Amino acid sequence: MRVREVVVLLAVALVVTGCGRAGGEDFQPTHNGVVALTGDVTVGQTLNPAGDRLAGVDLQVATYAQAPDAEGTLRVTVRDADTRSALAVAEVDGEDLADLRWTPVRFDPPVTVDDVVLVEASWEGGTPLALLANIPEETRPRNAEVLLNDPYAEGTLVVDGRPEPGDLVFRVRGTAGPAGGLAQVAEVAASAGSRLLAEPAFAVIWLLGLLGGLVLAVRGLRRRAS
Repeated sequence: MRVREVVVLLAVALVVTGCGRAGGEDFQPTHNGVVALTGDVTVGQTLNPAGDRLAGVDLQVATYAQAPDAEGTLRVTVRDADTRSALAVAEVDGEDLADLRWTPVRFDPPVTVDDVVLVEASWEGGTPLALLANIPEETRPRNAEVLLNDPYAEGTLVVDGRPEPGDLVFRVRGTAGPAGGLAQVAEVAASAGSRLLAEPAFAVIWLLGLLGGLVLAVRGLRRRAS
């Protein structure tokens, strides 16, 4: 089996099994509740992008099973996490929002970031809107799925400028390019390594499963070659 094939299989395994960050960028996909964007309330998330240029974020909104106000506006602001000064603003029209779907928010041009930033959202519209989040037991709806209260340890939920327990559902979008390819692979490997070292028991099980998968893949490739 050629070295290139082994590298590809390892990279795919890291991402598919959830041990590495897809594309090297941050994401937090789990939710057990919502945080309402009512009145003048702002809801945000501090996060640490893998790259130095933030092209956008994807958020998940809840429209409470009704069509959002088509004339409404979801406004998303990137702020410096320390000074709270605005670095960029993007808007999404209400007619482009859908219940429980990923909502792409893009910054043009991409934002240059040094470290942790605050991504903050507000809603101006005639219908209720919320952002999906992973929140503590005392604030989540009854009978909701029990998940980690802090699945994204590098950042936190922020409501009206105040840090709160939990995390928003989000995906970070960086800037792609040939020069960023190796950096993204390195980010996936580093992320996977830190997660596996933090949970030794899981690491052993994961490695055994990975070795078994690689053995099966090698056998399949050899059969095709013959």
